[in-house]
Amino acid sequence: RKADAVIVPIRAGGGTRIKTLEAFAFQKAVVSTTIGVEGLDVQADEHVLVGDSAADFAAHCVRLMRQPALRTRLAERAFALVTASYSPGALRRRLDEVDGLAPETTSADCAPARPDVRKP
Repeated sequence: RKADAVIVPIRAGGGTRIKTLEAFAFQKAVVSTTIGVEGLDVQADEHVLVGDSAADFAAHCVRLMRQPALRTRLAERAFALVTASYSPGALRRRLDEVDGLAPETTSADCAPARPDVRKP
């Protein structure tokens, strides 16, 4: 909570980028690799600073240390993004939209098919 920024130096892996979303929710500026924000609807230099080489990554960290206004701008935009797109309310709205498009189903429709088993 006391950090001025969060770094996400992920070079390999998959899954949801919870660390990045958590940093956004705590209104922290983020420096990440491309893989660290993969799958998230972010834009470099608007929500996050992205650097894939060691030199670029370090340069972005230095920029954040030297430019408090940049930290603030990134944190505010990232917080707006996580609130609008990744918060529980936003996810509920998306599910409601999808549910509204789906045909009516019953629990019987979702039951697994039972094989036709015949006793000798």
